[in-house]
Amino acid sequence: MIFWEAIRLALDTIRVQKLKSFFTALGVCIGVMFLITVVSIVDGMGRYMEEELVGKLIALNSFELRHRPNINIGDVPRETWLEYSRRPRILESDVEPVVAELPGDALWAMYSMDRVQVESQFSRPRSGDVTAIDGQYFEIKKLGVAEGRRFSPYDLSNGNPVVIIGPDLAKRLFPSVNPIDRQVKMGGKMYTVIGVGESLGSAFGVSFDNYIYAPFRSPIHRLLNRQPHVIDGVIVQVATAEQMPAVMESVRSVMRARHKLRPAQKDNFTLETSDSALAFW
Repeated sequence: MIFWEAIRLALDTIRVQKLKSFFTALGVCIGVMFLITVVSIVDGMGRYMEEELVGKLIALNSFELRHRPNINIGDVPRETWLEYSRRPRILESDVEPVVAELPGDALWAMYSMDRVQVESQFSRPRSGDVTAIDGQYFEIKKLGVAEGRRFSPYDLSNGNPVVIIGPDLAKRLFPSVNPIDRQVKMGGKMYTVIGVGESLGSAFGVSFDNYIYAPFRSPIHRLLNRQPHVIDGVIVQVATAEQMPAVMESVRSVMRARHKLRPAQKDNFTLETSDSALAFW
């Protein structure tokens, strides 16, 4: 009886104070709609980060072997940076033993990268994000070529002085001509443009299309890493997320053996996954 009396009083109040009731209901509706909109935007940005941005820049179901982390979240203590600086670098000779432990359907690539000044006869010098690569780098990154062609196996094995450039850099270096078969100069060496890559887009106002890729064994490697036979990292991509722990453990065992680490010693290298970027986001 008390329940129905409360219902009756509520309905009477609504009838008597129609305007107040209307604005109260309107406020509730606006609040709910705003909350739904915010949740949808955040969910959409999360999917964009995972499927588009992280998928292209880092690659899902992948990890990188590096001498120190590429992504650091929060304040890193000075002692940690000092420990990173004492670590041995990853070497070209580490790649073959690592690849030998991978499952047959895994993809791999090694790389070194740095920001380098690039010149062409059609423009003033520009800065580009230059990466020397070998292996299945383009397959892992799902990066296609909009014009021209990819590197051939012969380009990679022979270290031919050829490059694939990003669309933004192509516009800046060759504003009035087709860049294919034109030359760019880096570190005093000439390289022929054989392709213009697909756009990676931008995030938070930063363009990802100022890239240049060159074969790892081309002269560009000596410009990116002054120490001989040093590389920045090895990328491994497996078919499913379930394979990741076992494959990472196999690579960890190989590197611990190569670095002659005792069981009680910590790893002096890093295995970094795409989850690091997603956790930061």
